[in-house]
Amino acid sequence: MNPYGIVFAEYRGIGALRWKSGAHRSCTFQAFQLRDGDVRVLCQTTDPLPFDTAEALAGKTSDGRALVASGLFETNYLGLPNNFHGTSRAYRAKVLDVTLDSSRALSMWRFALTNLTLPPFDLSAPHPAVQKARISRASGYEERVRRLMTVHGVDITAYLEVQAADGDVCSDAATDLCHLLSLACGTKVQWVSRVGYSADDIDVHPHHSSRVTKNYCALPAIDPREPRDIEAFLKAVIPRYLIEKDRWGLATGLLDAYLAAKAEADYLELRGVKVAVVMEMLKQAFIAATGQPEYAVPTAAFEAIKDDLRAAVRSVLRQREWSRPQRDTVYANLPALNRLPFREHVTDLCGNLDLTLPEDDVKLFVRCRDSLVHRGRFYTETADEEQRRSVEPHSTKTKEYFWLVHMLDRLFLRIVGYRGPYIDWSNIESPERKSTF
Repeated sequence: MNPYGIVFAEYRGIGALRWKSGAHRSCTFQAFQLRDGDVRVLCQTTDPLPFDTAEALAGKTSDGRALVASGLFETNYLGLPNNFHGTSRAYRAKVLDVTLDSSRALSMWRFALTNLTLPPFDLSAPHPAVQKARISRASGYEERVRRLMTVHGVDITAYLEVQAADGDVCSDAATDLCHLLSLACGTKVQWVSRVGYSADDIDVHPHHSSRVTKNYCALPAIDPREPRDIEAFLKAVIPRYLIEKDRWGLATGLLDAYLAAKAEADYLELRGVKVAVVMEMLKQAFIAATGQPEYAVPTAAFEAIKDDLRAAVRSVLRQREWSRPQRDTVYANLPALNRLPFREHVTDLCGNLDLTLPEDDVKLFVRCRDSLVHRGRFYTETADEEQRRSVEPHSTKTKEYFWLVHMLDRLFLRIVGYRGPYIDWSNIESPERKSTF
């Protein structure tokens, strides 16, 4: 522990802070990465420092390694020694690169993964861009996971090891696998460090990144209690995922939004609103991926009749003696008449994914979405008597939320082509592992 948190990797030495202006100042430094992925740099010097924030630190560690910290952002210095007389600075860093010997050949990259729960044996992690990839538990795994499940924080729980190839290629593969593991586990799985090892197991090139991590959440879509389910999931979906990830925007916000809707830190109502946002994002992703029309007729065709439509509406509204502000409100909303209803998008989405849902589930899904989007509350709270007779809501907000999670799980799993065992969260009192869907 230090004042910033639990340290995962640490380096000390002598170097120089550098500014965009070209200025530089010698300093002693302590650079470290925390187990939540955050990278920090602490510097002390007897020289006066420029007022603006340094952009990088370069130096040598106490064991002779070259170190570069870049993307610095100044923050508070915690734990400064009482007997220090000089100038101190503390920074968050985007990237921390450490090199022992750049000429040495690498045999393996080892990626540190956060918040991944695993069976008590190694898993193969297939990806066409890398060879011999496997995932194993970190040391002290049981204690780390027990703490995660208790405090719902962030910790490094596993390692992904791949045969050495281009570092950026391996990093992209690790990112793909983290996205799929996040989908499987229902919580954000992220790699935060990449260490290149030589054939004699020397850590030649550690690379630490302040990547986005999120607190642990225990709402997996794939059952972690079944030893081979996650491995089978990865093997089944990686080819389809690589084809669909860009078309659907899975890696550029959609999957992270889905995970955020599952996160347990917020009030249930806010989690419900996040679910509604994910529904809208999923609708737009479907339109972008498939070319599915968003409007009943092309926009240009609707614009061509808008004046005639406005004249017809004006005639009716004037007969009814609507005021000018009231009529203007209607005119402003005329383009909405051309939008296809959300229900049609849901039906088309399920058809595209070959996912058969009961008609009653589709109706309820749409009613829940409409209530969350337009009123910010669950359908079970807002439904009037007539609505309840036509589409019966769930008995509680909690049941409605977890039923919506169950619906989204199936949609996201089907996007990546998965049809195997999964967890049905629709009955929160007794979540059930089902063999297929």
